[in-house]
Amino acid sequence: MLSSLRRHFGTAGLLVAVVALVAALGGSAIAANSGDGATASAKKKKKRGQAGLNGKQKRQVIALAKRFAGNGPMGPQGVPGLPGPAGANGEDGSNGQDGSDGEDGATGPTGPTGPTGEDGEDGETGFTATLPEGESLKGTWETLPWGSPGEEFGSVSISYGIPLASAPEIHFVLGETPPASCPGTVEEPAALPGNLCIYKAPLAAGFTWTLLGEFSGATKAGAVALFSAAETGEPVWGSWAVTAAE
Repeated sequence: MLSSLRRHFGTAGLLVAVVALVAALGGSAIAANSGDGATASAKKKKKRGQAGLNGKQKRQVIALAKRFAGNGPMGPQGVPGLPGPAGANGEDGSNGQDGSDGEDGATGPTGPTGPTGEDGEDGETGFTATLPEGESLKGTWETLPWGSPGEEFGSVSISYGIPLASAPEIHFVLGETPPASCPGTVEEPAALPGNLCIYKAPLAAGFTWTLLGEFSGATKAGAVALFSAAETGEPVWGSWAVTAAE
C-alpha cells in the first residue's frame, strides 16, 4: 500500500499528506478533549489556539516521515524464469547469382622436338603364303596295312600346313643308312633346304616294307607315299621333316 502511495504522490507529496493527516488528527483530538470546553470558552468570549502535538504524537510523525522519506534496501533478485519455447525456423534465403566464368589461361609455348628413337626389332612373321627360305616344318605319320596275307600295302599322306615356294626332293629313310640330305632320325627328324625326309620306325624282325616309288611323290603342299610288305600285321608309323629351299 505504501509503495502505491509513493508511486502516486511521490516522496515529497507523501510527506505533505502525512503532515496534513497529523494536523487533522491533532485537531480532532483537541476537539474531542474540549467537550463542553467550547461552551466555557464562549462564556469567556476568548478563544484559545489549537493545542500542539504531544511527545508521543511527535515521535510517530517523525517515524512516519523517516519511513516515507528514505528508500529501503533493494530486495534479493528473483529466481530467473524458465526459458521460453524455441522459435520457428526462418525461411531459407534466396540463392545468390552465379559467378561469371574465369578466362581461359594462355597456352604455353611448344617444347622442342626430341631426337628420333632407334628402330625397333622386327616382329614375328604372321600369316605367310609360303614357308620362308631355310625354315622347316615337322610332323608324324601312321598307316595300317591292308590287302591279302603276303601282299599287304600301306600309304602315308603328309600335309605341310604352309606351302613351299617350290616342290622339295622326297627321301625315304626306311632303317638303312639315311642319305646326306636327311641328317635326322625318326625321333628327331631333319631335312636340308629343298628336301622332304620321311622316317619310318623299325619293325619287328622279319617284317620289311618296300617303297613303291611310282606311286609316291612330293608337291609344294604335301606328299604321298605307298609301301608294300611281304608279311606284316602291325601298324607302321614314323616322322617327317621338310625345309624350304634357300
